[in-house]
Amino acid sequence: MLLLILDFETTGLSPDTARPIELGTILYSVEHHTPLAQVSTLLPTWDNPAQAINRISPQAAQAAAPLAPAVLTLISQWMDQADYLVAHNASFDRRWLGLHGMPPCDKPWLCTLEDFCWPQATKKRNSLINLALEHGIGVSSAHRALTDCQLIAALFDRVPNLPALVQQAIDRSRSPNQRIIAEVSYDQRQLAKDHGFRWDKNQKIWQQTLKACEIQPDYYPFPITIQDPSPTDPNHASLSHSSPPQSRLVPASPAIPNPPAPPPPRPTPPVDRPLALPPPPAIDDLPF
Repeated sequence: MLLLILDFETTGLSPDTARPIELGTILYSVEHHTPLAQVSTLLPTWDNPAQAINRISPQAAQAAAPLAPAVLTLISQWMDQADYLVAHNASFDRRWLGLHGMPPCDKPWLCTLEDFCWPQATKKRNSLINLALEHGIGVSSAHRALTDCQLIAALFDRVPNLPALVQQAIDRSRSPNQRIIAEVSYDQRQLAKDHGFRWDKNQKIWQQTLKACEIQPDYYPFPITIQDPSPTDPNHASLSHSSPPQSRLVPASPAIPNPPAPPPPRPTPPVDRPLALPPPPAIDDLPF
């Protein structure tokens, strides 16, 4: 089995108002437990409001313009060879494929944040950096596309039985996300927090999202409501529903066990454009 590990760095959060500025990929063999090839490229753009995060200047992105088309063509070929695409928080990265000159791909995705059960993880949803550190992997930099891909590849390297972990992730990826609402009073708010619920200040509820296959109603010492995510909920943009959210109330267990969409980036001053700068090449016209 071949996995194509993929990561985008972008100039913003939405493909409607931002562009990808870097793409990194690693073609990973599950059978041989090792990366086979890796490549990344900057992508031409006029400005980068997220430069403070990814440290990519527009001038550097423009300098890579002659190289980007050949690298994107190679990545498109790797997509054809891969059985699955893999990313950390894949619901973000998958939105950029097929847009702004990026190659389209209809292969299934596996998310290292949602679908994988990492053996040394201390909590269910963890940042890529924390996952790496928990598995004894050193982290020297972050928020660059190939660096993030290499952290995922290093996590795969550390897992003794990688085929079993990947198969478990495949099975989990086919299980839909469901939102759980804790039916607790104000005095019980700490109990909800201790069981992984987060306060939604807009809806005034304690909620968390889990895979349907991992929900255990008897685990909670208070009633819960299990609800399909709304199709307009940005936290569940990767799901598709044709009907309104459905809910069902689950009573509390008699025994007490032992135990959003991200905010928009801060505005930054616009980048001064060179007076005689030629336009970026038309990577949008590549024949994918």
